[in-house]
Amino acid sequence: MTQKYYIAHGFVPPSFRRHVKDEVQPALDAVGVSTVNPFDGRIWAQEEYYIDRDNPLYHEVLDNDPNERPNVVVKRDLDNIDDCDGLIAYASAISIGTSMELFYNSFMKGRGKNKSIFVYTDDLPETELKCLEHFATLVDGRSKTLHQLALEISDVIFYENGDHPQLPPGIDSKAPIEITTPTVLDSIRIIYNSKALDRGPEGTPVILKDSRYAAHPWLNYFSEITHEDSYVIE
Repeated sequence: MTQKYYIAHGFVPPSFRRHVKDEVQPALDAVGVSTVNPFDGRIWAQEEYYIDRDNPLYHEVLDNDPNERPNVVVKRDLDNIDDCDGLIAYASAISIGTSMELFYNSFMKGRGKNKSIFVYTDDLPETELKCLEHFATLVDGRSKTLHQLALEISDVIFYENGDHPQLPPGIDSKAPIEITTPTVLDSIRIIYNSKALDRGPEGTPVILKDSRYAAHPWLNYFSEITHEDSYVIE
């Protein structure tokens, strides 16, 4: 029986986004796992808009397209996750959005770890992988063909019962989070304590120290951000 999975993956670089759409999704479909891509239907799916955060057009689109507002983007993503059987995070690095999506799907939705799969295609810090192991099944994709990888993912989905997700140590901390290089724990602390999910009256304070994350939809949706005076948001 075909299962439908939300495929979380990084926004940049564009080549990685194209790789997911043109190669990873068809490989999964071939083994009975259909996928929902969160970037489908967005302006960024158009080739001419494969741009980066340093390009002024990126901010122009964010400012003028109502469909790119954080509340619209994240609510649409959450609805898509709710509508799927589970989530596959396909990543070459740790990211805020992917960590939050994975944690929401597993712990917040109460789905077994076999329904929350983190596929890593590059070397990642052991501390980050250990944190992810609390609420996701890890699949090492560094030295496998896409067909081998798709078969391994389908085995996890269809043949493993899946342990219940657990909370990593430190997630209950209410200490402010300083965002320079976000960790998995930073990201999931924000969503776990978020006012948007009625987890508490105040949520987790976020002090943004890197302007690259100023327009991040998931950060803006789930936290109250304080900006450091040491940089200017353009």
